[in-house]
Amino acid sequence: MRTKYLFLIFLSFLISVSGYSQVSNGGSPIDVLKLKKATLQVYKMPKLDNNRLLESSIERYSNAEIIKPFRFAHSFEVNYTPENSGSYFENINGFNIWQIKIQSEGAYSINLILEPFRIPPGARLFVFNSDRSHIIGAFTEFNNKPFNSLAISPVSGDEIILQYEEPVNPEFKGELAIRKVNHDFAGILSDPNGRSPLGPSGECNIDVNCELAKDWDSIKNSVCRIIVEGIEICSGSLVNNTKKDKTPYVLTANHCFADYVNGEQNTVFLFNYESPFCGDINGDITNSISGSLKIAESDTLDFSLVELSLVPPPEYRPYFAGWNRSGDIPDSTASIHHPLGDIKKIAIDYDSPVISSFGTNQSYLNNGFWKAKRWDYGTTEIGSSGGPFFDQDHRIIGTLTGGAANCSNPVNDYFERFDNAWDHYSEPGKQLKIWLDPINSGEEKLDGMQGYKDELFCDAFTNLIETDNPVLTQMYDNSGGFVSYWGGTNSNGISEYVEKYFISGDEILEGISLGVARIIKNSFGSGSYVTVNVYNGNKFPETLIYSKNVSVDDFVQSAMNFIGFDEVVEPVDTFFIGFDISNINENITFALYFAERNEGGNPLYFKQNGNWFSYLEETGSKSATLAFELIACNVENDGTDSIPDNEKSLVKIYPNPAVSVLNLVSNVEFETENISVYDLIGREISVKVEQTGSFEFKISLPEIRAGVYIVSVKNDRISESHKFRYIPY
Repeated sequence: MRTKYLFLIFLSFLISVSGYSQVSNGGSPIDVLKLKKATLQVYKMPKLDNNRLLESSIERYSNAEIIKPFRFAHSFEVNYTPENSGSYFENINGFNIWQIKIQSEGAYSINLILEPFRIPPGARLFVFNSDRSHIIGAFTEFNNKPFNSLAISPVSGDEIILQYEEPVNPEFKGELAIRKVNHDFAGILSDPNGRSPLGPSGECNIDVNCELAKDWDSIKNSVCRIIVEGIEICSGSLVNNTKKDKTPYVLTANHCFADYVNGEQNTVFLFNYESPFCGDINGDITNSISGSLKIAESDTLDFSLVELSLVPPPEYRPYFAGWNRSGDIPDSTASIHHPLGDIKKIAIDYDSPVISSFGTNQSYLNNGFWKAKRWDYGTTEIGSSGGPFFDQDHRIIGTLTGGAANCSNPVNDYFERFDNAWDHYSEPGKQLKIWLDPINSGEEKLDGMQGYKDELFCDAFTNLIETDNPVLTQMYDNSGGFVSYWGGTNSNGISEYVEKYFISGDEILEGISLGVARIIKNSFGSGSYVTVNVYNGNKFPETLIYSKNVSVDDFVQSAMNFIGFDEVVEPVDTFFIGFDISNINENITFALYFAERNEGGNPLYFKQNGNWFSYLEETGSKSATLAFELIACNVENDGTDSIPDNEKSLVKIYPNPAVSVLNLVSNVEFETENISVYDLIGREISVKVEQTGSFEFKISLPEIRAGVYIVSVKNDRISESHKFRYIPY
């Protein structure tokens, strides 16, 4: 058994070497400036007006026939090479090093297109911001591609450094040049000062991990965010073929690539960019793949089929979506997508779409589209282009071209028809049939499939539940004095936080994402790190089975941060996982998102002055959890984690999301005046509450903004709060 697991980890390593984290391989760049006491010349881009550029981008899609990509960045054409730019340092720790610092004043992030890109074995390339709070890399020889270019994901801030480290005696001399510097004027990465409560997309959007989307738990993993040429965002999905051989085809809209020559080659595909629960934590951005080849396309049908430069590895949890080419009108539909480049959302229409035409300029096939007349929940926005259109059986029947839908008026979205894209044109480069039915089976409908099975099947686990509201939470001592934050550094003697998990079977842990709410560093921060620990245990952590140190500099604030494990980690069914903060300098603040709650059980434990405590037992009334998402393999396909149910809820609410009325049912008796509704910043909302039964109530909601609200029930016997989403028609 152990031999099998070691083989699996080795296989996973081989896959990750060619694909992990935008096909990068971790590690840290050599601190050249510290060693050489040197300074770098700054290459400055012309100044831009972010607001004007954003307004112009949105105005491009301001009419009823809009297509829906999202231009978030302005591109500067450059030609920076080791021969003509930057600084060169010889024989530093066995490497010759080229560095170049680039500034684009006011940019929320900067991304680069490298062409050519071909580097020898042993060479490494990193891109990072000035304070090293966001590092991407290392890119190595495994990132060399036949098309000889590399698109690099956005790095936060308006000043970045590219560092190329080549062995002193390389097998061959590396070839690389920065061809494009792309200035993010919209802010597609998390805001260092904290995200807005509902993220950048419209407030009516539904997170894909909300209860409403529970039937889409597997299918959602097929959907990816696409950044084309570093400046435009679309959505797309992995799609299955009748050979079921995991060929990594991604289906999206043709107009996403139409303005670029070989744009698909310089495209970054990001998987699993989503909140770990029904909430607003920015997603992890490590599950990306750079580069693809175009297989088939049609401008009149508006589809593109591309093949990724590699197969997504097991830890990406890929799902290859099924399809339906019959042309039959479905009973209901849904689309999963990335509006405005935001974390993954879902839109649902419980009515049938109609066959329709799109546009008035006759550039598209007549009656070549499905029209979703009105979304019942959610919407699409710019950035949703290419997002899959699913039927009631969760099979793709089209991809989004455009339409008028938004949160204010979620009507009339148009999706190319998969049945037309199948074989309307006979040329292989203009149809799906030859690629998605390579065995010529004649299948009209094909189910989706998991990318990996058995030992290599991976899934995500979290203790967060839908009613949680993880935030940066202050910690106080017994006298009421502020001592920092729960889930982070403090002066209260807490040195470690862990959570209890139960996963049945012979699971292997791939890693954990930490939802970092705040990092405050200073000049004394060098060398500070957190230690991720895994323990076997029952009531409390007992036997330490794995540890990994992670530099504080490697974390990104206001987002999920994935930490991959580099050896076999095979806990028993009940185990604890978390992090030790005792090696963080006292001048540094580091804290995770924290949620205190009345329901859902208590998974959180902490070590204070050398002893373990349960958060529930210490508070006596409240449970708590941190923003953790655990990735485990060799689990059941429908496996879910569970935590002790120490606090059963006495109140249930429905429907959630609510439209105009929220119903409340309780196990105990109380009065209407015990019910209150608040917004997320604590302002009470005036509502009408009627008792409709002995333990049942109807809450009539006024005309308020779409968004998330809290219903509170309090008297001398009960105190509960539940989060719900309000969506007006």
